[in-house]
Amino acid sequence: MQFFQKRKKKNQKGFTLVELLVVIAIIGILAAIITPNIFAQIEKSRASAVVSEYRAAKTAALLVTSENPAADITFDVESNGNVTGENADDYAAFMAMLEKPLGTAPFGGYYSIIGPSGADSLDTGDGTFLLVPQVPEKAFDTLENTFSDDDVVESGTVGSGFPKEIYLRLLPNDPPTP
Repeated sequence: MQFFQKRKKKNQKGFTLVELLVVIAIIGILAAIITPNIFAQIEKSRASAVVSEYRAAKTAALLVTSENPAADITFDVESNGNVTGENADDYAAFMAMLEKPLGTAPFGGYYSIIGPSGADSLDTGDGTFLLVPQVPEKAFDTLENTFSDDDVVESGTVGSGFPKEIYLRLLPNDPPTP
């Protein structure tokens, strides 16, 4: 009889099925609570990246145009990543002022800087603007609330159900004079 009892105790290693199911249920509940918060934080950090890159671009634009009021810092980035623009010297001076060059926007797509001639189609098309493409709805609302009405010139959907784009003013139409 003692032989069977010792053998039974040796075989009782591990967890029962009920214990495993309870642990799995707890992990599932925690994942359901934590996962949405993680994605919200990721979106907030991307919106913060847009804000910091906008401020850096605005500072660089003001520095370049204060040294050369006629400077044209506008550029566009094609889908393959190539930069196109009219004035390579002014563009190079602008990019040299940035700690990190503008390129891929945090939400996808590429930043573009649109000058006064390209801004004619905007509601208040005066000045130079940073175009931030593919902004999701929640981040879009965060960005609109972060900037003043003077900084956010126009924003809207690219198409129904698609992310939005936002135009942020870098320079007024009349650049600052030194």
